[in-house]
Amino acid sequence: MKEDRPNSGASSKTDWRGLFLLSQLGVSILIPPLIFFWGAYWLTQHKGVGYWIYLPALILGIGTAYSSAKRLVTPLLRPRAAQRDEADRADRR
Repeated sequence: MKEDRPNSGASSKTDWRGLFLLSQLGVSILIPPLIFFWGAYWLTQHKGVGYWIYLPALILGIGTAYSSAKRLVTPLLRPRAAQRDEADRADRR
């Protein structure tokens, strides 16, 4: 027997949107360090660069992941901050 939920279509759409955003966030955090580590591995194996190259690769990978995650999350948080600001202004009046 199927449960009747009010506005189940809207909730389902929001759930999928959240799932997609979460998966996009995971990919944007995971992929940049992997690419930099692959590049460091390739440089050590094919060009004879020392293993010290892994440290800059780690720093650049983490920095790029942070930048990507911030770019993805910041627009999502701005509407909430704007709503809080409006509520604070309304309370002051």
